[in-house]
Amino acid sequence: MKLSMRGFKLVIGLIAVIDLSAAHIIFDFDGVLAESNRRAVLWEVLRAAGPTHLLGAYNPFSVESTFLKFLSSIEKRHQDTPLAFYNNKPLPQIMCDWMCGTKSTQEIRHIIEKALIESSKYSSHKTLFKALSTVLFTPMLFVRGIAPIKDGIKLFKKCASMLDEEGKRVHKLYILSNWDPESFRLLAQLEPFEEIISLCTGIIISGDVHLMKPDIRIFECLFNKYEINPHKELTIFIDDQRINIAAAREMNKRQLHAFLCENAKFKSIKKEMKKLGVI
Repeated sequence: MKLSMRGFKLVIGLIAVIDLSAAHIIFDFDGVLAESNRRAVLWEVLRAAGPTHLLGAYNPFSVESTFLKFLSSIEKRHQDTPLAFYNNKPLPQIMCDWMCGTKSTQEIRHIIEKALIESSKYSSHKTLFKALSTVLFTPMLFVRGIAPIKDGIKLFKKCASMLDEEGKRVHKLYILSNWDPESFRLLAQLEPFEEIISLCTGIIISGDVHLMKPDIRIFECLFNKYEINPHKELTIFIDDQRINIAAAREMNKRQLHAFLCENAKFKSIKKEMKKLGVI
């Protein structure tokens, strides 16, 4: 009996699925599955400050570095705070506290408002900075500026769709992310993130465990909680920060492969995953 080209492709595809190497696949959230939608953020900032205060006077994103300097001036970094980065710059202590869940968003807004009142150096930016902090540290407003990274979501779903000959999922998927607990709860209820969350075997966010990448303890927290043995089990970690990739590699787990996702590009990552027989 002759096999049609379509039938041939189906058979080859089935063989490929059966031969897949089962893996624990760990995705970062920010920069891999989600990103800031600057237009949406700008709109929320304008709503918070009032267009008359900003239009024609400021471009909110051109003063981003100044805003981070202001936040850094509020409190010096603690020695035991991991050196987390945003746009290649160390995160201010107050933002680390936010992501680690050691300060609530309400507490942070209060601290910033007090610092703005007392500051003379940043007096010309007070309206803008208050608006930025209101949007950033109000979960309902913050999540409005978060958008899915389509290629990241697509890869996640592709990994979830890999099935064995019994129709069971081959891989176990996880999220390991530096994220505050309040806004993550809201994001988890939104499309398409709700579907992604439902496909996860496990999730660890910094705000729940009071640790953050690149501190290796947060990796160990994930491994221990979900009984992952990266020495013996194929484990893949995808992150957009070089320092987090370096931390994962320095753990010297024999079966742990850490892949850098730069500028939301996944071509090289998919190529390496194919070499490992994961997709």
